[in-house]
Amino acid sequence: PVAIVLSSSRASGKFSPTSDWDFYVFTNTAPRWGFDTFEGEILDISIEKYPVSENFIFTTKYHPEQFLEIIFDASGSSIDEAVQRTQDKYLAGPESIPENEYNRLKKVMGRYIQKVESRKDIQGLSFYYLGIFYEIALRLWFQLQNKWPLSPHEAIVHIERNDVNFSRLLKNLSGSIDIETQITVAKEIYSLLFKK
Repeated sequence: PVAIVLSSSRASGKFSPTSDWDFYVFTNTAPRWGFDTFEGEILDISIEKYPVSENFIFTTKYHPEQFLEIIFDASGSSIDEAVQRTQDKYLAGPESIPENEYNRLKKVMGRYIQKVESRKDIQGLSFYYLGIFYEIALRLWFQLQNKWPLSPHEAIVHIERNDVNFSRLLKNLSGSIDIETQITVAKEIYSLLFKK
């Protein structure tokens, strides 16, 4: 490899005994991603093509990586510059959600509610559609406040501390097995997110 960069909880120093090790490995081979194990530890490895573009940043599913630690670097300065660019991007904060993306999510989330309402007779289907709805709701809550979305386990705790009403709705949605209650709560969440 040309460079190896550790990211996420292990790089932050705030990890649990079951946390995986997230690595970016830069090589001249085709990009790929996967899990592996080493001495009982789970490795989440992202193989990145080297050289990287001049605007490359390290990203999670939710935002630019907040925590990065270079483990090995034979790139000269390009990986170090990418780490700095990523940290600058994270600190700058997210841009406001574009209107077209906001409207797209409004349609998507509304459609998931409609699918649950129209297919109440299929057991387990509400779990599927409302699971996707729930994930979008978590992410959108942060975007509407111009904050980087957090991973689900961090997001739920953050929302619980900062928005009691929204947290209550999320708990009601995930905790109910009654389809009518799920639909009612999903509509309340939808109304809160799309009130503008």
